[in-house]
Amino acid sequence: MLSAKNTARFILTSVPLLLFLSLLMACYINARIVHKGIVKAVILFPMVIPVSTTTLFCRLLFDDAGMMNGTIRAFGGDPIRWMDSGYVFWVLVLLYIWKNIGFCVILWCAAMDAIPKEIYETAKLDGAGFFTRMGRIILPILSASAFIIVLLLVLNSFKVFRESYMLTGNYPHRSIYMTQNVFNNWFQSFSVEKMAAGAVIVALVLAAFVMMLQKRLMMRLDER
Repeated sequence: MLSAKNTARFILTSVPLLLFLSLLMACYINARIVHKGIVKAVILFPMVIPVSTTTLFCRLLFDDAGMMNGTIRAFGGDPIRWMDSGYVFWVLVLLYIWKNIGFCVILWCAAMDAIPKEIYETAKLDGAGFFTRMGRIILPILSASAFIIVLLLVLNSFKVFRESYMLTGNYPHRSIYMTQNVFNNWFQSFSVEKMAAGAVIVALVLAAFVMMLQKRLMMRLDER
């Protein structure tokens, strides 16, 4: 139960945050940045960094003797046990966002590039501001792309056990004890029956989630 609750909490926290931040970045890049190719290459850089390197960097930042605690001590504060408290959940969310935000921005930018420029120009001539264009033009057109992005982000969130394991080991803090840790423990004890049953349950949950998203998307497209 704890693993399912933490997995749901992680998805419901990290995916909306990542969607919102990446969409803002994509809008800014499309509207303000001239050399978009260079910017896109830079923001994709975290994806090519190995997981072991990113987790090592996080440990350098958030370890008991890391840079964050060093800064806190320098200002006279008490150090925080980032890896052994509920703060590790937000460290994991931050790491997940940093690793995946470039990928999301590229997908948003590709979808925005497919929107005819005449639509933007007509809306500006009619006096539509940024938020009006976002709510009435961009978001409705990007609904199909949003479906793909949300689906990929949810699937990627189930791979976060690598970062969780490398950050805190086989038995992490209870706030990041997720479904993947349960499977890892079952694998070590060779509980094949439990792993098979758990895999079927996870597959059914993901299938139901995909069908729900697809139904929602079809309803939005029918309304248009």
